Amino acid sequence: VAWLAWIATAALITAKRNSAVNAEMNARALSLVDQSTGAANRRALEQYADQLALSGAEYSMVLVRVSGVEAINQTQGHFVGDQMVRGVVEAMRESSLEVDQVGRLSVDEFAVILPLCDLGGAERWRTRFRERVEILHARIEHGGRAAIRAGCVQGCGGEVSLSECLAGADAAMIELTEGEATPGLRLSSDQRAAERRALMEESHLGQKRLS
Repeated sequence: VAWLAWIATAALITAKRNSAVNAEMNARALSLVDQSTGAANRRALEQYADQLALSGAEYSMVLVRVSGVEAINQTQGHFVGDQMVRGVVEAMRESSLEVDQVGRLSVDEFAVILPLCDLGGAERWRTRFRERVEILHARIEHGGRAAIRAGCVQGCGGEVSLSECLAGADAAMIELTEGEATPGLRLSSDQRAAERRALMEESHLGQKRLS
C-alpha cells in the first residue's frame, strides 16, 4: 500500500511540474503575440530581427499603416473596425512565406520582415498585399473602408537596427492605390537577392516567391 501511495505521489508531483512548465511556455508564447489579431507583437519582431542579424542575414521590411480605423469604430462600430484590422493581418499573411514574420506594432501599424529579400521582392509583396486589400474592402460589412499605406525598405540587419529599418520604411510609405508608383529605399548597397533565391529554391515555397 505504501509503495502504491509513493507511486501515486510521484506521479502527481511529475504532473504538477509538467503543468507548470507548460504554463510557463504558454505564457512566454502569449507574450510574443498580439492578442487581438494573433500576429507577432513588436517584441517578437525584435527577436526575429536579432536572430537574423546574428546569422548574418539581411532582410527587407514592409511597414503598413491603417488610417481611419477609429472613424470606422465610431461610425460603424468596433465589430467592423476589428474586422478591418484582422483582415489586414490576414492579407499580410496571405502575401507572405513561412519564413516571413508578420507583426503588429501599434493600434494602426503593422510590419512584415522578409529574410534575404531584395527591394524588388519587397515591392512584389506590397503588390500582392494591395490586391488582397481590395478583396478585404469588398467583403467588409457595411462598406467599412480605411486608407492603407505601405513602405518598403531593403538592407536591414547587421548594423541597421529594427528602429532604423522602420524609419526607412516610413519614409518610403505610399498609399496603396491603383496606378501609383511604388518606390522603396535601400539602406545598404549589399544586396542578398541571390541568397534569398537559393533559400527559396531549397524549399517548396520557392516558386511562389519567385513567380
